[in-house]
Amino acid sequence: NVINVAGLITILGTLVTLGLAMVGYQVALIVIPLIAWIALLFFRPYQSRSMRYVLVLIGLALSMTLGVEIIVIGGDIGRQNTVFKFYIQAWLLFSVACGVAISWLFQASDYWLLRLRMVWYTPFIILLIIAGLFPIMATRARALDRMVPDLPLTLNGMDYMRTATHYETVQLENRGEEINLGVDYELIRWMQENVQGSPVIMEGRSFPSEYHWNGRFAINTGLPSVLGWNFHQKQQRTFDPLPRWVDQRDTNIRLFYDTPSIDIAVDMLHHYDVKYIISSGLERVQATPEGLAKFELMVDDGLLSVAYATIGGTIYEVDEGAILQYLVERNS
Repeated sequence: NVINVAGLITILGTLVTLGLAMVGYQVALIVIPLIAWIALLFFRPYQSRSMRYVLVLIGLALSMTLGVEIIVIGGDIGRQNTVFKFYIQAWLLFSVACGVAISWLFQASDYWLLRLRMVWYTPFIILLIIAGLFPIMATRARALDRMVPDLPLTLNGMDYMRTATHYETVQLENRGEEINLGVDYELIRWMQENVQGSPVIMEGRSFPSEYHWNGRFAINTGLPSVLGWNFHQKQQRTFDPLPRWVDQRDTNIRLFYDTPSIDIAVDMLHHYDVKYIISSGLERVQATPEGLAKFELMVDDGLLSVAYATIGGTIYEVDEGAILQYLVERNS
């Protein structure tokens, strides 16, 4: 019976492996033979329950690594969400099974020849030392990678902003301009201490990519902004036309800060239900002077008020009633 089961598993495993490999799933060449081997060990006569349990863990983890090659959530960008979600579970299963397996190997090695033990122990110890070095070396390297290297140890994740400077690429120009993050720190602290509820904020966008000073007010206050992290928003909205709507918001934000037109600004504030407008270092680097100047004109017209200002930065508060009255009078 055992021979028949082994033969059946071998034949089926070979056919499935070759079939999957031929249609582009080469990982099957590794995973399926291992799963077949696990199946043979599982059905081995007098196999202990503990061994079978560990074999199931390994088999399940291997199946997950193969499964995400074949079954993918529709619209997933590069399979990232599918792979990440299932691989995390697979590695957890592998870690539990490997911990038990290593213990069993050490017990079994007592019956090995001395030379065989040395052949196995030597690479194992080397790999263990290398793995043990990672948390030490990686922690040190990460600790040295700071925007303010001489900042004292602190649990406040915003402290670096007090004295840090950052260079932003000026839109459509091949140069960078320095931004004093201390200004943003002061504005953010004011919002943290004074803003109630979850009003929408309008803040500028970095150029040309996300990995600059984007979303700093939304990130540090938790308040919703007109547009979050662009790429993440598209990951969660992969079906057409949703990604184009995300790009449209990015374009609208840039237009909002660049245009000198109060009419366009009022339309956007009303459409996105914006309560606070940020005008600080990033906006002053990326936006046009004419676009930023309109905010003071809107203050004079009663559409905005200065909620808080410091040297180099201003937070404007939108008067919803005045905005609605402006729209009614303009469209009447």
